[in-house]
Amino acid sequence: MIETFDPEYLSSTLEQYTSPDTLKQIQENCYAKTVSWRWASDNMSRIEPFRAERYNVKRLWLKEGAKPKPGDLRHGLDAEGRIQVVENYWLNDKRKETPYSTCYLIHGEGYSDEMQVTNADSQVRYLRRFCFEAGQLLRSHIKHARGLVAESNYSYTSDRLATETSLNWDRGEVTAYTQRTYEYNEWGELDKIIQQYLNQDGTVYEKIASIVEYERPRKKESIGQLARQIAPMLHDKILETIDQAAPPGTFYCLLLCYCEEEFSAGWPPFLLLGSMQERERIMDSSNPEWYLLWSPDEMRNREHNIELPLKDELLERKCALHCRQMDQNDDYRSGKKILQKVVKKLNKYDWSELIDVTPDFIVAAVDNTGEKNPRDEIKSAVSRSRFRLLEKQGLLS
Repeated sequence: MIETFDPEYLSSTLEQYTSPDTLKQIQENCYAKTVSWRWASDNMSRIEPFRAERYNVKRLWLKEGAKPKPGDLRHGLDAEGRIQVVENYWLNDKRKETPYSTCYLIHGEGYSDEMQVTNADSQVRYLRRFCFEAGQLLRSHIKHARGLVAESNYSYTSDRLATETSLNWDRGEVTAYTQRTYEYNEWGELDKIIQQYLNQDGTVYEKIASIVEYERPRKKESIGQLARQIAPMLHDKILETIDQAAPPGTFYCLLLCYCEEEFSAGWPPFLLLGSMQERERIMDSSNPEWYLLWSPDEMRNREHNIELPLKDELLERKCALHCRQMDQNDDYRSGKKILQKVVKKLNKYDWSELIDVTPDFIVAAVDNTGEKNPRDEIKSAVSRSRFRLLEKQGLLS
């Protein structure tokens, strides 16, 4: 079965598109066909089945006049409503005056191509092709300029997507051979997406467990109900993880690191133990920067600090379901309330039973991306007396 895939399928087309004259002509043609513009929360030219469920992304057209947010994309549509251009104005969440990169769409008989170009140097980053028959997606191909290639074949049962078989290459070498199975409930709604790795003969590779990429939330698992399940699970898993790790050294803090920019990227959070040895190094410097004591991105690169993931299949599944429902509402207060509840409870725990800690040891939930001021997050997590003690020692300012 693996022999039916072709890593060179797009090579000649990519070579043709990247010639300066052809690239310029494609760009001019796409803009010439564009008659209207719309913003959207995702690249709406991407028509992979169940893209929103698989990648946990929102696929919504913005209302006319709505202010675009980081990650939103500007779409140019032709007179028939087909997308011709997709512009990305964002770089590190800051909007640029002109698009940082642009996708150009080439629509042909039985296929559509998407080519992404970085505008600063006019370099083609990748070419993607969707192949159709009678309006049904049969194959998708992508070839990156740096050598990564992927192909996916789709099969259907009674017009429902049943399986997606994919092969990935890196500079000609096979790196992954996988199959996604799509399951439906009695009403025909998508119920579950399961990914499995395959052997070269197409049989399941048993050494890697199946991955549930999507599972439809059950009625009994509302945001509130999931939150009530997750809070005690998270609390107990943190204690269990620290106990099992038995990290050496003395620690001044335990940080529960979440992601303000993309909550799903840090849910459940990862743990970071701040080493007293590292705190002394920072505070003994000629110009101590207190922020470095509470910044996960800075702390995790220091050898004496300890980073620990929370590995628990049930907790991860509950958090994924919880996050999908928060995504639908674009409201992540439920997750943050869980973190606040858990850290307040953990701050009452006698940590000396598990690890060596300083007298001013604290637990706090801190944004890993730096969007939130850690001082404010610590203030909401600890008692007034503990907060004043940290301030007095110059650890918060």
